[in-house]
Amino acid sequence: MTTLLQVKELRVYYRTRRGVVRAVDGVSFEVNEGETLAIIGESGSGKSSTVQALIRMFPRNVHLVSGQVLYRGVDLLSLPESVFNREYRWKKISIVFQSAMNVLNPVMRVRDHVSELIQIHTRLSARDGLKMAEELLPKLGLPPSVLNRYPHELSGGMKQRVVILLALLLRPELLILDEPTSALDVITQANIMNLLKRLKWDYKISMIFVTHDIALASDIGDKIAVMYGGQLMEIGDADTILREPRHPYTRFLLESTPRLRGEVKLTFIPGTPPDLVNPPPGCRFAPRCPYASDKCRSEEPPMKNGVKCWLYV
Repeated sequence: MTTLLQVKELRVYYRTRRGVVRAVDGVSFEVNEGETLAIIGESGSGKSSTVQALIRMFPRNVHLVSGQVLYRGVDLLSLPESVFNREYRWKKISIVFQSAMNVLNPVMRVRDHVSELIQIHTRLSARDGLKMAEELLPKLGLPPSVLNRYPHELSGGMKQRVVILLALLLRPELLILDEPTSALDVITQANIMNLLKRLKWDYKISMIFVTHDIALASDIGDKIAVMYGGQLMEIGDADTILREPRHPYTRFLLESTPRLRGEVKLTFIPGTPPDLVNPPPGCRFAPRCPYASDKCRSEEPPMKNGVKCWLYV
């Protein structure tokens, strides 16, 4: 398979009153053409900061951004902002943010959102943009009349589909979805997941799907990456990760997930996530890991064969 995106040793740090937060600390992974990478982990593990860095959308308190984000061999982090905005943002890579339904301007109709995006990121006319949107509507299960509606006239599921419409409008090769179903009810969530799988099949689009829900990750992900404390703990083929997890953190995550069948006793992960202002030495998970040794507590393990753990080095 052809590699579309390579992330190498990505670091994103933020300034706060307490000190510098190491939100993303040396993360590396790849996404191939037509492939979906699901990134899972607890809240605060660095998932959102990772994907926001891919599209170069940083808060004002960003302190450090380093590493490489190679899109077909081009380092996106080294490009001038004007070049990245003109050639890559929304055209090659687009994103659906967490709580995406709130990004719609309540005083603008859907057609106005389409026109604004087209005018900012292309030289096409608003009429051309509306034609492109009309072609996408059936794929998203939306009626043509939705273009003339305001956000408050739409259900939660329709708002989410509109946001996905905007993200797909310029036909990007890579679609990033940051917990796109977290604010939806179970039925609407299932409908959105089915929609995403159809889009993946119809458009052969690559996706990065961020979630804390392992069930959703297993539903759409070809590969799964497990994040903890700003670092990648394990990455690999989805079936392998789900059936034969190696990192203790991955095992704990799976053992704490309810099953529909079988009488599997649920467990919980002891302790609390690390303070990323003062992360523990050695392995980030060592203070919570029942298998931790003195070496785990003093030396950071390398990522080897898809797992970052001294048990497998």
